[in-house]
Amino acid sequence: ILVDVNVKHSEIQKVIFESSKSILKNVDLFDVYKDKNLGNNIKSMAYSLKFQSSSKTLTIIEVDKEMAKIMKKIKSEFNASQR
Repeated sequence: ILVDVNVKHSEIQKVIFESSKSILKNVDLFDVYKDKNLGNNIKSMAYSLKFQSSSKTLTIIEVDKEMAKIMKKIKSEFNASQR
């Protein structure tokens, strides 16, 4: 995601977990990238999310639905965009 350079990982992580409480088990930040081509006050943050259910195998539709909720919330909270 692309966000303002002042946005902290802990803030994004909190919003992600709040957006998907039932099947989201882990959120890891694995890359932060800054470059003038992104914009002066913009950074790219890449996350790995782990979804899991103890009662069934998740479908791609269920995971996509959770991802859509998460992205909607991140976009609204941080004025973020997908890279």
